[in-house]
Amino acid sequence: MTSPHHWTEAWLGRPWKAGEHDCADFVVAVLREQFGIALDLPAHAASARGWDRQIATLKGDYALPTISPRDGDGVLMHARGARRLRRYHLGLWAGIEGEAHVLHCQEAAGSILHPIRDLGQRGLALEGVYRWR
Repeated sequence: MTSPHHWTEAWLGRPWKAGEHDCADFVVAVLREQFGIALDLPAHAASARGWDRQIATLKGDYALPTISPRDGDGVLMHARGARRLRRYHLGLWAGIEGEAHVLHCQEAAGSILHPIRDLGQRGLALEGVYRWR
């Protein structure tokens, strides 16, 4: 799936752990270690509703929408079909062989990489791509 020696390879297969290593923790670690970006996110909200509210309120404080994504930009997703709760999920953009991919950490799979066009197969929809401030 990845081209030889692509930066994403070092991040694949890491476990998801509630309260320790979820999608946001994963993004913070990759940004710090891979891109030298210190992203200091606030503590996670205790509930799914609180997490959604937190993301909706703070996303502009940490990143701005971009139409020309580059490696390491934030990929904000939400559960497909979600109505009341958006059930946000966070990952990172990776351009591989001319195709947009997302590197992220999901509860059932750990850290994974797949084309953005395949988000629907994982029950996700793209909300937007964001450049970190």
